[in-house]
Amino acid sequence: MYFYLASLKKTPVKVKMKVKVHDIPNRIVSLPKIVGPHARSQRTDLSMAHLHQTWKHLTKSVEVFVSLCLITSFSSCYALEVATIPNRQNVFEDTMYFEIFWPETLQYTYKLNLAQDFGSAFDRVYSKVELILADPEEACQDLYNEVKGAVALILRGGCSFLTKTKKAEEAGAIATIIADNEKVNNDKMVEMVDDNTDRTVNIPSAFLSGKDGEMIRHYLNAARTDRAIINIPVNLTGKPLSATRRPPWAVW
Repeated sequence: MYFYLASLKKTPVKVKMKVKVHDIPNRIVSLPKIVGPHARSQRTDLSMAHLHQTWKHLTKSVEVFVSLCLITSFSSCYALEVATIPNRQNVFEDTMYFEIFWPETLQYTYKLNLAQDFGSAFDRVYSKVELILADPEEACQDLYNEVKGAVALILRGGCSFLTKTKKAEEAGAIATIIADNEKVNNDKMVEMVDDNTDRTVNIPSAFLSGKDGEMIRHYLNAARTDRAIINIPVNLTGKPLSATRRPPWAVW
């Protein structure tokens, strides 16, 4: 997985390099020789403070542009655009997206956070698959409703993320989306981890913000249904987030 540095502002200089993403937080990244009439140094370093500030942003998006401070030998600071390029089409690190196709009131793209150390990967695209509200909603016991061949939407709380995913898998679900139980939360994404019970699950799982989960439930209830039709994951590679049809309450 790589990202590219390009487009120095305030100078005609252009810098392009390839750096392994996992190396960034551990060391200062040195840029190669800079060419241009305003370049006064053959070597330029990115400040670690700015790298750490933007690190989470770099690993939370399929494609994101971040401003970094470029420190040169003559103490000038320039804005540097950083474009992240995923090595998979649909997933970048732990962030993924899905879209609701029906009902129309929910036709937006939604952001997910993938489970950290349990479950399988979203290694295929599911088109026009059902997203079904789990019953009971926390899925800490056997499900009452039919979710076979569908993605189960589950509410956080009551038991571990792995238990919820295990119960959904036993009921035939192909994946789980677990929504935060803080229903006003529209920006915090929780890292879902294993519960150390030595159990395994073989379906993927992802975390959804509480606000998204609450609004999905609200509009499904208004439509008198317990399910939506979704595409998961969706490919946002090369598409600016500003051009994505996001929910009006979303902050990403």
